[in-house]
Amino acid sequence: FNIDYKDVILHKEFDKYQTDSVLFSSYVIHKSYLKLHKIAIDSLSNKEVLTIPPLIEKEEISSREDKIIVCYFNTNLIITDIIRVFETFKDINFYIYSNFSKNYVNTYNSSNVLFCDFGYKFKIQRKKCIGIICSCGFETICENFQLGLPMLAIPMNPEQLFNAYDHSRKIPGFYWSKSITETDVKKILNFEYTDEYWEKHKDFCKWLDKKESLKNTISTIL
Repeated sequence: FNIDYKDVILHKEFDKYQTDSVLFSSYVIHKSYLKLHKIAIDSLSNKEVLTIPPLIEKEEISSREDKIIVCYFNTNLIITDIIRVFETFKDINFYIYSNFSKNYVNTYNSSNVLFCDFGYKFKIQRKKCIGIICSCGFETICENFQLGLPMLAIPMNPEQLFNAYDHSRKIPGFYWSKSITETDVKKILNFEYTDEYWEKHKDFCKWLDKKESLKNTISTIL
């Protein structure tokens, strides 16, 4: 948190009280009088902290064969502005998955923007889409990286903004923005794999293979 605190404050998307609350909750845990065993979940191993890989299912790399971008959010966004951006990309279909989809499905009529309920179709599309637009929860970003998908993340709260700065250092093909613009979407459309990308992807997948880390750590403590 300390590495990116000044940048998060200067971002001015969230007020200082919200940002400081994230740090305070961490402080309370670390300074607790209870004998706590602190374990960090990260996309990379860390020699300085007891670290385990994200608790996500292992999946095959996306084929990226369909001209669609899958979007999913856990917060109500200004959909009108988003649709206006998406409609400029006529040859791309945008599938929006959200807990709020039912609020929009009968309100907006667009030829290339569709609102969907979460289900099996979501998993299938994510394995064939060319990219992802989503919120910035930790496991969400790790899932997309494992699939080999470029992604645009919109931080929904201060903790997710801290995540965004951290992911930017560790995960190639990760972009984040305050809001969705045409320039942001083009980053996904113009994304190209590099040797560096695949090297980091390979290291990440090896890290995921250590899924017994948490079980082994708990067993050691007990």
